[in-house]
Amino acid sequence: MPQPIAVTSLIDEGVAAQQSGDISAARQKYEAALELSPDDPEALHLLGLIHEQEKDRDGAIRLIERAIAVDPVEPIFRLNLAAILEKNRQFDLAADHLRTTVSARPGSSDLSTRLGAIELLRNDGQAAAAAFQRAYQLDQQNVAALAGFGRAMLLVNNIAQAKRAAQAAFRAAPQDPATLELALRIAGLERDGVAISKLTAIWKFARSADKSSLTDLSNLLFDLGYTNEACSAFEAVVELDPHSPETLTAYGRHCTAAQKYEEAGAAIDKALAIDPHSPTGLFALSRLKYFVGDLKASEDLCGKVIEVSPQFSPAYSQFCTLRRGNMSDEHVAAMNTLVANISTSPDQSYELLLSLAKIYDRRDMTDEAISALQRGNEIGEKNVRMVAGGEFSRVQCTRETDQIISFFQRPAEKRQFKPAPYKPIFIVGMPRSGTTLTESILAAHPDVFSIGELSSLPEVANRALAWANQTGAKTLADAPTDQLQSWRDLYFSYFPADEAAGFMVDKQPINFRHAGLIQALFPEGKIIHTRRNPVETGFSIYRHPFNKQWPFSYQLKNIAHFYGDYARLIDHWEKTLKAEFPLFQYENLIAEFEKEVRRMLAHCGLDWHDECLAFHRAKRPIATFSSVQAREPVRKTPERAALRYIDHLKPLSDGLTAAHVNLETGALIATPNE
Repeated sequence: MPQPIAVTSLIDEGVAAQQSGDISAARQKYEAALELSPDDPEALHLLGLIHEQEKDRDGAIRLIERAIAVDPVEPIFRLNLAAILEKNRQFDLAADHLRTTVSARPGSSDLSTRLGAIELLRNDGQAAAAAFQRAYQLDQQNVAALAGFGRAMLLVNNIAQAKRAAQAAFRAAPQDPATLELALRIAGLERDGVAISKLTAIWKFARSADKSSLTDLSNLLFDLGYTNEACSAFEAVVELDPHSPETLTAYGRHCTAAQKYEEAGAAIDKALAIDPHSPTGLFALSRLKYFVGDLKASEDLCGKVIEVSPQFSPAYSQFCTLRRGNMSDEHVAAMNTLVANISTSPDQSYELLLSLAKIYDRRDMTDEAISALQRGNEIGEKNVRMVAGGEFSRVQCTRETDQIISFFQRPAEKRQFKPAPYKPIFIVGMPRSGTTLTESILAAHPDVFSIGELSSLPEVANRALAWANQTGAKTLADAPTDQLQSWRDLYFSYFPADEAAGFMVDKQPINFRHAGLIQALFPEGKIIHTRRNPVETGFSIYRHPFNKQWPFSYQLKNIAHFYGDYARLIDHWEKTLKAEFPLFQYENLIAEFEKEVRRMLAHCGLDWHDECLAFHRAKRPIATFSSVQAREPVRKTPERAALRYIDHLKPLSDGLTAAHVNLETGALIATPNE
């Protein structure tokens, strides 16, 4: 039905006002048009866009939905509504509208690309792949579609297809952000530090004046676990915008993650000097205080953030950790409201739900606690599939364990290397098995410096296995000394250059997979293996927030499977490395503390120092979520938190039993045919 002339005129006047930036006048014109014709779809649509500009997203959605009800075949209405729904994290509804739009315009490559992007946000890799494939068939110059197809292949764990798409996209547009993002994600999955560095340099050169793009680069590197590289990339953002409190705060957060605490403090102080009530700035300072050990200041700052901005969800999770779950009913209600809010990010919902579980546990509300854990981990797993690409594969985990055992059938012969800058000590084991306690004991020694959880040895291990695949080598013994020296040099290149301590601790738990490589590359190094009751370890993993580098941590059955492969590998190291791979059972460590600490120091070649018994008094940064516990005296009896939830933990205990794991010690139980 044609519009009355007066309505058409009012709409034209509104569009002109909107284009000139006079939003108020545009609103008045569209509302006047709707007074004359209440169901005019164009006026409804345009007024909806005004509501979106005014940050009334719910009002915008209602108005554009009314426009679509009147005119369901106009693609632009659905396209704009899908964009608003996407911002509102209503991905399913957005996808529905885009599918209808694509059906109406099947020849549009751009629309199919938009649909593919939404399907990625829905974690539907197959649907995303189909949409991107259709877009690329329509326009083979559409690099975004090609890169999107690669992202979809990552989501369904088809790494080979993702790499082919990345290579094709890189040939077509090597400086395109979508191309570089895909390539970086693949390099991150493969822990290829050289590729990460090269791709980062290309991105920074191509987008040297684009603050938004450089911020995206830094955030991606952070998500991939390359915190130093993320911090370095963000320096370019600060150069472009040196007086913005938001930019300074973000840089401070990156520096904190990279354990550059002085730089972090300086950046955050500058930001708060400009905007002293900024919740992001106050929370960034709280995080910094948390890691450097000023827990009282951290707690006070969290409380201030919640007072200033009750919707700032990360503050609740840290406040809960600092207060050990002792939160008020008002805090619980606010946290549940934030979880229910669709604008809360998956990362934040995951952490909020695990924090709520901690609160419920403290209140002996075990049913509510386990329900929060299950909901939180479901969200966490969906999010890791989207951000990190793919999901945990039990088959792949077992295959990798078998490959490591095969490659390190016997200890490597001792080689002569250039002198090391430090004597490395590697603390290895499952997460939540006592690795932070062990690190705290050693770091209290005056001759020891802890560098935290480095990602460099996993990178070296990936290179060693890639070298073996390329050369056909069956064991590490086939590698020439100069090749081993290059991997050794790469590892030490990550270490600080000005530390005076003679011993350096690398507390990366996953290095239990690389004990054979440690023995081959670092004959002067020492390994300390920590182990704890496997049900307690598994449950502790399940109830603590883990980043995207630990994809097994969101399901009890996956935790059990990973633990089973860990136990098999530990059994192999104990047989092949013997005295070079000593066990420190957590329960024994806390029961006979001084005796076990003396054994630990003697194994590392360290003189006795009483400070190691009083590790909790040491003033040093601790960059893990065990920071609170590591600043307290050691318990004399182990926490048995899992016992209260044992009926809910059958997937964990049954999986461990099926993997032949001793449910008390975590050791592998010999099977009859062994």
